[in-house]
Amino acid sequence: MVLDAVARVLRMSQAERRHLYVLAGLNPPLPESEHDRDYLCDGFQRLIDGWMPYPAHIMDPYFSAVGMNESARLVMGIEPQENCLISFFCDDRYRARSLSWERNAPGVVAELRASLAEWPQDEGFRELLSELLRSSPEFSALWAQSDVCRPGQRLKELDHPVVGALYFEATTLQVPARPDLHLILHNPVAGTGTAKKLARLTDPEVRRAGMHQVAG
Repeated sequence: MVLDAVARVLRMSQAERRHLYVLAGLNPPLPESEHDRDYLCDGFQRLIDGWMPYPAHIMDPYFSAVGMNESARLVMGIEPQENCLISFFCDDRYRARSLSWERNAPGVVAELRASLAEWPQDEGFRELLSELLRSSPEFSALWAQSDVCRPGQRLKELDHPVVGALYFEATTLQVPARPDLHLILHNPVAGTGTAKKLARLTDPEVRRAGMHQVAG
């Protein structure tokens, strides 16, 4: 495209390139990275591993998990390449164990709408939207409300089959070195006993005794 050629010749940054599209009255393309979509450097994995015993994971632009620490797998039930939006609306286990599902669902849909508004012609977003509209009546009803919001913070409540209720403040951050990725960090809510429960659930000795993961 002509604008891409101009941006390359002028050696524009990603922010400058996006602004050029806006000035031209066009939708900016998805943020690019010097790495391919399947690449995660060791530093990213060390970052989320350093968040242990609290859950942390990384999502691509289409809400698929491309990196996670052991706590995210054990406590949240997140698996590699799992699409977190599809799981949120279509996985019965997730729905049953998420005590905050109804409260958080509108915000989850509003975040997808914000992403789609930035890149309305992106095929990946269109395919994801089509699958959700086809598979989830709850998603379809919320989508019709036309709410929009950017990722930020939300409270999550999970019902773990072994230790009971877990309470988190989940924060979503864009990765500066990879603007196509988002980092989701879960902090235990103070005074709920969640931190102690996480220490138990992620303890190797306890895990060998038979603790099981939970989707949430």
